[in-house]
Amino acid sequence: MVYVTNKKSRYLFQISVLVFCLSSVFSCYALSKTEVTNKLNFTATERGKATIESVYEVFKKGDFNTFKTKYVHQQLNDSVYWFHFKAPISQATSVFSYTAPYIPKAQLYIIHQDGEIESLKESSTYSVLKTGAFYYRHPTWEIPTTDTALDLFLKVDNDDSQRTRLEFFLEDKNEFLKRIQKEHLLAGGYITLLLSLVIFLLYFALLNKEYAVIFYALYVCGVIIEFLAGKSLGNQLIWSDIRFVFNNIRSSNQTLGFFNLGLFYALFYRYRSATKIHQNIFFAGSIYAFLLFLGYVVKFFIGGMESYFLFVWFTLRLAMLTFLANHIMLSFKKHIPLYLAFFFALPKISLILIPNISFKYDDPFWYRFFLDNIFFFALTLEVLVFTRYIFKDVISNQKKYVQLKELNKSLETSFQYKMLETTQKERNHVLADIHDSLGGYLAALQIRLSQDLIDKDVFQNIVNAFQKEYRSLLQNLHAPEIDVNNFANELIEYCREMNQIHDAEIVTEFNISTKKLSKEKCLNIYRILTELITNALKHSEASIIKVGVNNRNEEELEIFVKDNGKGFSKNGRNTGKSFGLNNIKSRAKNFNGTFEIESNRKYGTLAVVKMPS
Repeated sequence: MVYVTNKKSRYLFQISVLVFCLSSVFSCYALSKTEVTNKLNFTATERGKATIESVYEVFKKGDFNTFKTKYVHQQLNDSVYWFHFKAPISQATSVFSYTAPYIPKAQLYIIHQDGEIESLKESSTYSVLKTGAFYYRHPTWEIPTTDTALDLFLKVDNDDSQRTRLEFFLEDKNEFLKRIQKEHLLAGGYITLLLSLVIFLLYFALLNKEYAVIFYALYVCGVIIEFLAGKSLGNQLIWSDIRFVFNNIRSSNQTLGFFNLGLFYALFYRYRSATKIHQNIFFAGSIYAFLLFLGYVVKFFIGGMESYFLFVWFTLRLAMLTFLANHIMLSFKKHIPLYLAFFFALPKISLILIPNISFKYDDPFWYRFFLDNIFFFALTLEVLVFTRYIFKDVISNQKKYVQLKELNKSLETSFQYKMLETTQKERNHVLADIHDSLGGYLAALQIRLSQDLIDKDVFQNIVNAFQKEYRSLLQNLHAPEIDVNNFANELIEYCREMNQIHDAEIVTEFNISTKKLSKEKCLNIYRILTELITNALKHSEASIIKVGVNNRNEEELEIFVKDNGKGFSKNGRNTGKSFGLNNIKSRAKNFNGTFEIESNRKYGTLAVVKMPS
């Protein structure tokens, strides 16, 4: 098994977090601007009721209001706003830009010292990137060099009452170009980081055959698209000329992202039977997101459905809350770590908070930058944490697999060795039985033949004894097909056979009521009894041997063999080394049972095995 080591994945995660943090710090340095918002005057007019000339006359009368608001985000009315500010004397070209992402139209006018009005290009939602002198995501206008101060009027046509961000900047052209370069460098670094994660996730998924990770890689691709759309870089670089994509890219991309997330959660998490319902919830959410995306396909071909995105955003937020609740429940059931639910919730919570978040113009820039990008900060943390979890989970499972494989190999080797060792002991035991029983008769016969002392009756006795031992040995080696249904009958048949071979009388007492005995346990009890009976027949010189198997209660089984023979001393030197007795102990121990033996010269021997039934 080839897999990325835990150490390598930890290094990747640490490097990603470092790049993310450095990018954030760098951005605070790179994105500082010369703001002119607090130097503005403004007035508002009804749409179509004012021109730049009439507005300029109002300005000269001093009827403009000072723009005194403290907060960047403003709730504008359905009106036309006119903002005025002074462009200072400058021997270098200046650039004016504003940040107001939800304002559809804007136009800048320059009023020279002699009263001449110069109209610069109009900016609109769909041409925002190509207005003015620069190809940039915010509306920008180039202010020519001048020996006198200029009055600048910005006309902002707001065709709906909505909350929007409102910032104005005037800076030197070279500073503006450097800032854009740094912004693009920062955005490029962030996108490169996410693309690297996508490539690594895909490679990791294919290498380790964890194909569910592919869906998370596709989700990260959706994060890249969300960033490009949210920062208007996609509008600038990719889809600026496609009106449908311009209007629907974010909401449609979120449906696909939710679809991929649902499949990832459903297929990657290791569910137990008790948590299958949570897997089905993820599957259901994924299917619902895909149906929402099909709505955009229908909208593309037939048109209309102007408010469809509002329905999508509302229902997706409900679905996200369902996924969050599902994560929390899985974490409480110890199925996934609790921190996954927390980091899953971060970007969703930020989406809910964003419409209510604002900051002041005089707040520190790092604070404004953080609040302005809180969604992408949260989204990036979610991606990094889940990527780390993917690496850790897959690697952990692979290590467990390798350990289990090694353990299985070790057990297999140990089992083979034990089988070989047991087989060898059984063979030695059989050889010892043959030597002790049949060998003695063959030796006696050989002596008689060599001395020419053979007598017909003696010969017949030797042959009969030989045959008896031979039949007894065959009976003990026989392995019957035995289970709980024929268990007692097989034992009775064995005792009957031994009664015919030997002089001792074998009395049986079988009272087996349980039906829970496995085939393996039945066979082992059979072997234990045959071993004990054989020992009694060989060594005890008993006239009566009592054999029994009883259910003492519902939970315990008792096996015993009692004879009235000569008994033996438990301190004898060969008692502890007897293969037969050790074999009985081993068989009893395998079924959590015990083996005890009591013997004396006066009353004979009692051997008892107890085990769970």
